[in-house]
Amino acid sequence: MTSKKIIEFIFNLIIVVFFAYPFLLILYTQFLGIDLQKLISMDPYWNIMFIQSFITPFIGFYILQLKERLANDRKVETIILQLLVLAIGFLIMGNATFSITIFILIFYLFYYWKIKIKDFQYIFKKENFSFKDYLVPLTILSIAVIIRIMLNLVSNT
Repeated sequence: MTSKKIIEFIFNLIIVVFFAYPFLLILYTQFLGIDLQKLISMDPYWNIMFIQSFITPFIGFYILQLKERLANDRKVETIILQLLVLAIGFLIMGNATFSITIFILIFYLFYYWKIKIKDFQYIFKKENFSFKDYLVPLTILSIAVIIRIMLNLVSNT
């Protein structure tokens, strides 16, 4: 497989898993024989996890937009930084699997486009910073912080 096909495969895998994540949570609880409605009403941790699972399809839609923007605009550095903010957000939320998958995608983008960290820094010094490019990742990062705070409050009780 070429690097471009690997990047396409990882993008598609992330998008499909993010879109299917709420259904996977429901199927998982059904498979275990757990009544999800009772679990959510009794355990606040699962309530927060349920909320988190219904946020991920919107993040998947955003990653789909990033994939299309990569094909059209070729602003790889901006997309890499946006994916990095998303990966950090998933780490904060406690979802290491999604975060590692996004980090793997970032590394393949670095490899495919032959970008070095020094070049990466130079490009951002040269280009104008546009806040609207980073509005969605920063919003997701703030949601991740809120979810982490809720998880900490729930787990301390």
